[in-house]
Amino acid sequence: MTVRIGVVGAGGWMTSAHLPALLSHPDAQVVAVCDADAERCDRVARRFGIERVETDFHQLWEGGHRVDAVVVATPHATHHAVVAAALEAGVHVLVEKAMTTTAAQAWHLVDLAARHDRHLVVGYTYQHTATAAEVRRLVLSGEAGDVVQVVAEFSSGTERLFAGATGDDRGGGPADRLTYSAAGGGGQAHTQLTHLMGAVHWTLGRPSERVFAVMDRRGLDVDVVDSLVVTFEGGGSGVAASTGTLADGHHPRHRITWYGTRLVIEQDLLRASARVHGPSGTRSLAVPPSEPTYPVRAPARRFVDLVAGRGPNLGPAREAAWTVSLIEAAHASAASGQAEAVAREPQRDEKHRFTPTEKTTP
Repeated sequence: MTVRIGVVGAGGWMTSAHLPALLSHPDAQVVAVCDADAERCDRVARRFGIERVETDFHQLWEGGHRVDAVVVATPHATHHAVVAAALEAGVHVLVEKAMTTTAAQAWHLVDLAARHDRHLVVGYTYQHTATAAEVRRLVLSGEAGDVVQVVAEFSSGTERLFAGATGDDRGGGPADRLTYSAAGGGGQAHTQLTHLMGAVHWTLGRPSERVFAVMDRRGLDVDVVDSLVVTFEGGGSGVAASTGTLADGHHPRHRITWYGTRLVIEQDLLRASARVHGPSGTRSLAVPPSEPTYPVRAPARRFVDLVAGRGPNLGPAREAAWTVSLIEAAHASAASGQAEAVAREPQRDEKHRFTPTEKTTP
């Protein structure tokens, strides 16, 4: 089966990760590229040998054109409109993280995917390694025991991007305002913490319930340093810290420690490795030397496989919506100075539509 694909967004991640992955997949045919910047769109189309270019994403599936799927890598605040239109048109979607910038938008997309029976995948790269799969198995199977606490951290150097988006001296040069400003859905939570808590929710298999958050903007219009205390539905709690203040040359840390009543698992997301401590000693998990520790091309390649009827969805929209809901509640908590409830997953009626569900009280 050949999967006809249109790509929306012609920026750095699309050109460095998704397009090379799609063009090297034997079952994928990239038929069009779309970007609001016509000049950039033409440049990318020529570079990758793509015949059709569009500046309006609706044209990917209208006017007699046919695409089976789209890959969306545009600023966070634009995701909902693009993905909703594609799903309504009966098109499968891979969308970059963060899935959306509000819980209502995220759950609307989950609803649309269910109603139109389309695949909706969110591009969380860390979930595409054998180590991540084994850690998830240990947690979900109960082999680790009850997970009573999760300690997670994610450090990066994003502050210069957020600063550059507003012309601040710390930026070291201009950055894309559409991607990294408040209007575009920028900030440490939407750009970086989403990786961390996306992995936590996917591995744990349960959403967050309440959150108390402290966020420091460091004089910018978006959050740069985030600290969260979280409780999970079904029991257990966690702490998550994410900072964008790393200087050049400093090594980032993307780590999760799972404290179970039977096992303690120290997971290093960047290195795709883990140490599993149990009653019989410690064992190590790692990907084979031939496999990348950060498989940037895996989400797009596995998306093609999924649409073609092969393999699982390793970036499921439901878990991604849990993460959007948590981040929204964390921002509310940082503003109120109080613990806030995380929006619960809406209930579906007999037609698979979502109906509103009230938040639980903190």
